[in-house]
Amino acid sequence: MKVSYRKSYYKVGLKDFIIIEKEKIILLLKRFYRGFKRAKEHLKPLIIVIILSVIYIIITYFVGNFLDKNISISDSIWDARELIFSSLIIVFAVDFSSKERKRKENLKEQQYILTELLCQSEGLLTKLTGCLGIEYEKPILLSENLYNQFKNNLNKAKIPNKIITDQGTFDDIEWWVKDLEIVYKKINKNIKKEKFKIGKNDDKNIYMSLNNYCHYLSNNLNKDYPPCKLKDQIIDLSYEMLIACAYLRRVWMWDYDRNQKIRGILLNSLSKNDDNYYEISKWF
Repeated sequence: MKVSYRKSYYKVGLKDFIIIEKEKIILLLKRFYRGFKRAKEHLKPLIIVIILSVIYIIITYFVGNFLDKNISISDSIWDARELIFSSLIIVFAVDFSSKERKRKENLKEQQYILTELLCQSEGLLTKLTGCLGIEYEKPILLSENLYNQFKNNLNKAKIPNKIITDQGTFDDIEWWVKDLEIVYKKINKNIKKEKFKIGKNDDKNIYMSLNNYCHYLSNNLNKDYPPCKLKDQIIDLSYEMLIACAYLRRVWMWDYDRNQKIRGILLNSLSKNDDNYYEISKWF
């Protein structure tokens, strides 16, 4: 059977088809639930508007009867219909839709900068491991599992007695560090403006600390730098980078776990020659 996932189609068995569709439905329901929770938060300020509307209706009723207008409660409510409609429905709808639109724009920017952060961070790490004569082509910071694979690979590798590189590599490292600095500044700027969603207890200074550490390595790295010391620093740096990426990715983590389950099933159904194999396999 054919199943759709991220604008591509995959051929799977009936059992896998049912599991994937179930996970997709759960993801969709979770998205609706989160939207409902946000809508509830927007409703809270309207309680004051409701109370004021009720007071207005009561005043209209008593003043009308005091002036011998013989107004009933239903008449007072009907006369206030435009006030109720504009205050409770239009104001809520306009306010909620406006905030939701802004939220989506912020999330889109957060995802874009997260992609930049992943790309630039992994680019620097692979350049640093190249100084140890180690080539590493797999993703590193997409998940803790991928980071552990990278760490284990580095620990098992034979470390040379001297740094294996030339001045061109040092220049490249400096270039990657400068690009990362730009990304860190973007992140800090958006966090200060409260545009990016990260955890309340997350260390917001981690991006500045990483920036300083990267510059330290770039400024001090040379052919006489101790290779074992560099290896340990790469492991420490990559872990801090993993945490920094996780902060930006946290808003999508629940979805990530579900998507990993789907990707795992799809990966088992693909051959290594399939065009989508790399796209799926890079997450593992």
